[in-house]
Amino acid sequence: VPEQGTGRSAWRDELSLQLIRLFALIFAMAAFVVGLLLEGAHDRRLLLTVAVSGFLLLLVPAITGRPGGLLRHYLVVVPPMLAALAGFGTVGYLAGPGALLSVTLMLAGLLLGQRTMIAFTVLSAIVIGTIGWLMVHGGLPAPDPRDTSMTIGVSWARSVGVTFLSVSLFSGLMVAVVMRIERALELAQRETERREHAERA
Repeated sequence: VPEQGTGRSAWRDELSLQLIRLFALIFAMAAFVVGLLLEGAHDRRLLLTVAVSGFLLLLVPAITGRPGGLLRHYLVVVPPMLAALAGFGTVGYLAGPGALLSVTLMLAGLLLGQRTMIAFTVLSAIVIGTIGWLMVHGGLPAPDPRDTSMTIGVSWARSVGVTFLSVSLFSGLMVAVVMRIERALELAQRETERREHAERA
């Protein structure tokens, strides 16, 4: 049992390192896209700050592989979650922030456990509800119409691009998890066959 636990921990550490490198690249790409395609000056500054900060925060772990363990798992989850919430606060309820938040909460469950995922889900719901209430009542500026209009092609491209990027990440994770399960089942079957062969001998 301890060996199995160690194997699960090693697999999660390996997965989290790959995800940190991927998210560092995504934050760098996001900074480029936000700087070029977002029209609202206030929203552009905020999201650009979030993207650059996320990239710098993940750059050292992506290169060195440190820290490891639980802290690395939180580094995978927290920066993208904050970026998704910042997206809700700047461009509202477009598809991109929602897709990113969905993937982030799924990662929280995979790397940190069900309780942490539920806690982050509740916290996100409270934050998004507060953002919505403040926008409705004038406490936060509404998104620039040029960034949310359904009649502007750039808005479609940006929102749909983030959505498909999140879906691709989600699909890749599901494939990795299923492959891990299949390998574990294959090893268990081989071990069972080996024991049965040893008993017959």
